[in-house]
Amino acid sequence: MSETWESNSHPESAIAVSDFNVFSTLRTDKRGGGVAVYVKQQIMSRHMTEYDVPDGLECAWIWTRPRRLPRPLSAIIVCGVYFPPSSPNGDLLIDHLLTVSDKIRGKHPDCGIAILGDFNRLDTSGLCRGTVMSQVVRNNTRGNAMLDLIVTNMKNEYHPPTVLPPVGLSDHLSVLWSPKEEHVRIKPTVKHIRHLSEQDLFEFGRWATTHDWSEVYNASGTTAKANAFHATLEDAIATFFPIKTIKTLSSDKPWITPNIKRLIALRQKAFHKQSPAVWKLYRNMTHRAITRAKKNHFKDRVASLKTAIPRKWHQEVMNMANARKGETAIKVPGLDTEDNAAIANAINSKFAGISQSLPPLDFTTLPSFLPASKQLPPLQVWDVYKRLLAIKSSKAPGPDSIPLKLLREFACEFADPFCHILNTSFAEGLVPSQWKEAVVVPIPKSQPPTLDQLRPISLTSQFSKIAEYFALNWILNDIDFDSLPRLKLLGVFVQNNLRWDKQVYYMEGTAAKKLYFLKRLKRFNLSHSDLTTIYTGYIRPILEYAAPAWS
Repeated sequence: MSETWESNSHPESAIAVSDFNVFSTLRTDKRGGGVAVYVKQQIMSRHMTEYDVPDGLECAWIWTRPRRLPRPLSAIIVCGVYFPPSSPNGDLLIDHLLTVSDKIRGKHPDCGIAILGDFNRLDTSGLCRGTVMSQVVRNNTRGNAMLDLIVTNMKNEYHPPTVLPPVGLSDHLSVLWSPKEEHVRIKPTVKHIRHLSEQDLFEFGRWATTHDWSEVYNASGTTAKANAFHATLEDAIATFFPIKTIKTLSSDKPWITPNIKRLIALRQKAFHKQSPAVWKLYRNMTHRAITRAKKNHFKDRVASLKTAIPRKWHQEVMNMANARKGETAIKVPGLDTEDNAAIANAINSKFAGISQSLPPLDFTTLPSFLPASKQLPPLQVWDVYKRLLAIKSSKAPGPDSIPLKLLREFACEFADPFCHILNTSFAEGLVPSQWKEAVVVPIPKSQPPTLDQLRPISLTSQFSKIAEYFALNWILNDIDFDSLPRLKLLGVFVQNNLRWDKQVYYMEGTAAKKLYFLKRLKRFNLSHSDLTTIYTGYIRPILEYAAPAWS
């Protein structure tokens, strides 16, 4: 309730309502104004006096914790506001609401916030920046003006507000904002994973060290050898590391694991069966698993960010600055948005149509020095072993779904049969069909995503990447780099005219983008030392690395 006209001369009973707790602010220097927030007595609530309200503003911050809340919310924080029509403190009010709401989200990231009251004609667009807060009232509340507003991050948890007749002699209509009572079931995301436990790795290693790969060496031709190699390896992986299906929800905490979900299910089952001893057992096991998971998550994902590489800093800055990804659903005209197969075929046809307009390669028009006069040098096993050992096991596998950790862990065992297949492939000039496959992920270049603005990102086989590495080295040895206008070496643009304009433009553009996020971080009240640390570790290296100097 805004503009209560409460004063020190009024008794508390004048604004009291039975079965409700009232939190109010009043003017002490003049008549009028005032804000009051009423909360049912059975709902836990308190006045958040830790956030000081500047002089001249009329706000009341109230923390509430109903017994039942939607799963994404941990509490609801209400701010009652009254802004007089002739007040000069509009900017001060907006800055205060932004500052306090940012502090609250930093301390309680899962809470719901509702800023509501009589704003008169104050511009509240600054409160609705990004995708966090939005103004949900859509009807006039006094004459032809919409003065009473609700700015919240709980738009999806409540019905659109309804405007009702005024209460008593008020000249403002009342606004009713009701929660959604129906249970909205979140659709889970199904993932298929292979759990590489130490015991399973040991058993797989015992098989890999004793297998002789005779089916590969005895096969004739590149295709037969590659088929035998992939069939044997994939069957072994399926035997020792079977695929497991897990379900994740968008509302899951980042430290939640399938084991914790299993323990919670067993705890709930024991509770409903009224088995106190079993329930206490699983309750304690669940508590210990959650505590351990939180510590591991902080150790693995949060604590290391202070000394992390800029890429990880960038990801965390994007999350803190609310620079979230936009809509990812690709809409194709004439197709149902739920028909994923038809949409995938349309995207494949679009990508394939790019090269269909080009004529087939005519081998008779190749330069006269091709084919080469000498054979390619045979690859050695230790060269292939080094490439397998250099695989980044954290990367995603290709269409063969072979975990890269296995290729790196058992590089010595796989190097010999793989080297044999590579030499046969280069000698015959034939690429195995398994190495030609790719998982293509369409990345939108615009929002909302459209069929004409997609960029294909392909996940190819790790074996094909290694084959391309050796072929690339042979090709690069025949290229005369002195004839090129410029090249990029170790992150530096080198131009043959001894100019550095390309490098300077690249440094300025990259640093400007990252400085923008540093500016956004100031809204989160980071200390000067933290901002300095971010600048020195995240932005300054870009400006100082290979920086051109002028005399």
